[in-house]
This record gives sequence, structure tokens and C-alpha cells, in this order.
Amino acid sequence: MKWLQSGFNEIQSPPEKYQLIDRKKLCQLVDVKSDDELKKNHLTWVKEGLIKSQIVRDEKWTGSLAVGGKLFAEKYIEAVGIKAKYREVKVIDNCHLVKEPSRPYKIDL
Repeated sequence: MKWLQSGFNEIQSPPEKYQLIDRKKLCQLVDVKSDDELKKNHLTWVKEGLIKSQIVRDEKWTGSLAVGGKLFAEKYIEAVGIKAKYREVKVIDNCHLVKEPSRPYKIDL
């Protein structure tokens, strides 16, 4: 596979350590009761999307360093330590998004 560290692979074959996806929160968000149900539904959604060519980039997921509950976002920031110094946490649709700081471009001449 080309993208071994992708969200698809982490949902379908979650690693035992260093998980990036808050699976419990994801199950709540997509209204499934178990991890097995999440895997099954996720695979179905991806296949249907590919067949219907409905693959759309969602900035909430693709433009964030971490997405999940408040505790997950806090643990992520704690885990990356000093590297998280200027990270922003935004709450959108009851999800906590850890994002790069938004800085306007400035040219010093």
C-alpha cells in the first residue's frame, strides 16, 4: 500500500500503540456501537464513495494535526511537547481540532 500511515489504514487495522485517531469519539460521531461496526461501515462508505466519485476533501480532517475529543486533543498536545507551543485548538461540530497557528504572510523588505 502506498499510504501506510493513512486514516483509512488506521481505521481498518488500528495499531496497538501510537494511535492518531480517537476511535471512541469517531464511533460516537458516526453513531456506531463497536469497533467492528466502525470498520465495516467505514469500508462500505469508502467503496460507495469511490463508485459514485463522491470523494471530497473535508478541511476539518485533512487540515488538522489531530481531531477528537477534548481529552484526546490535550493528550496530543502534551505528547508533542514543545513542538505544540503555538498550536491552536478549535472546536467545530463538537470536535476538538489541533491546528497549525494561522499566521498571515508577511514580507519584510
